[in-house]
Amino acid sequence: MKTTVWAASNRLLERWIIVILPLVLFAGFQAAGYLEPYVEAVPYLFMYLTFVSSINVSKEQFTELRSKPWALLVLLLLVHGITPWLSYSALSVLYGHQQDLMLGALLAMVLPIGVTSIVWVTMSRGSTGIAIGMVALDTLLSPLLLPLTLWLMLGTFVSVDAAGLIWGVVKLVVLPCLAGMTAGVWLRRGNRQTVRQCLALSSKLTLYVIVLLNAAAMASALSDVAGEVLKLILTVGGLMVMGYLLCWAAMRAMKLGRGAEIALTYTGGVRNYTAGIVIAQLYFTPHAAIPVMIAMLLQHPAALIVHLLFSRSKRSELSSAPSSSTTA
Repeated sequence: MKTTVWAASNRLLERWIIVILPLVLFAGFQAAGYLEPYVEAVPYLFMYLTFVSSINVSKEQFTELRSKPWALLVLLLLVHGITPWLSYSALSVLYGHQQDLMLGALLAMVLPIGVTSIVWVTMSRGSTGIAIGMVALDTLLSPLLLPLTLWLMLGTFVSVDAAGLIWGVVKLVVLPCLAGMTAGVWLRRGNRQTVRQCLALSSKLTLYVIVLLNAAAMASALSDVAGEVLKLILTVGGLMVMGYLLCWAAMRAMKLGRGAEIALTYTGGVRNYTAGIVIAQLYFTPHAAIPVMIAMLLQHPAALIVHLLFSRSKRSELSSAPSSSTTA
């Protein structure tokens, strides 16, 4: 009975995240005065979230990824090269005189791939093994790629503490990821399904607490840029759409098959925005965290649209298959 309750509660929080997340965000803004003393707990909560999210990663899931080395290299180039540079070009024009907002929007485009992509790949019937392997690999590479990209693009305009940022990514992302992968080995050895379901539920609750506290930390900064919010939504949303389109077009051109195409499109489009908010708060300014928070709110509606498009293309393929065979 308990197992059913944990699993059902986790599915409920996952299914309604598009509704719950804005409500939690609004509550954080409204209760900022009461919540600010607890903001210091956010980095530790995020490390726990990363730990739990990495439990399902195993070395076997890298096998399918290794079978597509060119797709892997192309995706890394798109995620950490082409998309950030195109984003930087657009942001230089739109926010050239607002460095904090420019930094935050660019940070949203250079973050490591988000674990949430695995959920959407599963829902769209893509290759989950490729998605999990790609998320884990990109997470392990993030201490090098994230600071390097920011420094190359903004080093002459914004003070980027590369050494501090590297250690921050290692501490917040890589070490908890490795610990989670190790714990996953132990959990898979026996019948510990209840433990895994409890951890999955706790990770969802932790995510909402992180959003709540970060909203409280950004409340005063948001009031300073209230007139820029609509422009930020359109800008960040446009950059996210560009990222999806570039990855989908590249994977489509490589003719990898539907499962791999779905997996690599989502892993190219979904970023670890929770990590971005924490990094922005720790190493930059609350204003820099605002575009990342907007990206977090937009990621699920954007992923849902991609899911519907993949579902529609699947139905089109199925409906055209009989007619083409009849014609033959």
